[in-house]
Amino acid sequence: MNLVRVACALLFLWGPCTATLNAQATAMTYDGTAQSIGYLGSYEDFIVPTDVDKSFLLLTLKGGDGGKSVFPNTDPNKVGEGGKGATMRASFAIGTGATEIPPGSTLRFIVGDKGVSRTVASSESKDAGSGGGGSAVFLKRPDSTNWELLLVAG
Repeated sequence: MNLVRVACALLFLWGPCTATLNAQATAMTYDGTAQSIGYLGSYEDFIVPTDVDKSFLLLTLKGGDGGKSVFPNTDPNKVGEGGKGATMRASFAIGTGATEIPPGSTLRFIVGDKGVSRTVASSESKDAGSGGGGSAVFLKRPDSTNWELLLVAG
């Protein structure tokens, strides 16, 4: 399997045929390669093809990393690195069963951004870099208007 993880959310249909997304693309496509989504400031939808020839969907999701804290009045300047965003992986069966993802479903990806880095006045300051944003994947079945939470990473 050729699996490339470029950004914070990754979708791939089990087997040699997967899907791909260019970071500037406005819609995800099912074209034979892994799909990767970076932070876009909005959500990205993917519709599971009705003629899908794979039996599983593999999702890898990463939360945004935390921002840095820089203390300029120290010798040398100290930097508090932000924490790493969590990574979650899950696989889901594609099919028509109650616990499966049906063809024609919509997957909605919301990718969290990296936290803001800050320069603080002193090493005693309580101002610091912010935490990264959470990432999530939701599912809307073809016969529903409701979204179900599939996966989340902070």
